Amino acid sequence: FSVLFDMSKSTTYLRSVKKVQSDEEDGKSKFAEQTKNSSWKIRPSATYKFNTRVTGSMFFETGENKTKTTGTYTYSEFGISVNIAIRD
Repeated sequence: FSVLFDMSKSTTYLRSVKKVQSDEEDGKSKFAEQTKNSSWKIRPSATYKFNTRVTGSMFFETGENKTKTTGTYTYSEFGISVNIAIRD
């Protein structure tokens, strides 16, 4: 019996802002912020190989989304996967 272990991590960050030009004031153009979005997430994961027939993996993901219209939304997810081969 032996256990092989592999670990990885992924991180994502996104940001977007949209501005539209409005009326000029004192000869200068004004810009109004129409939309503003930002989000981030991190997902570490681990993969195990117990033997030639049994493998498994697990992950945990957490992140946050912010928008000007809907506010802030945070989430956390967890998952486990086990694969058992019936044939070699």
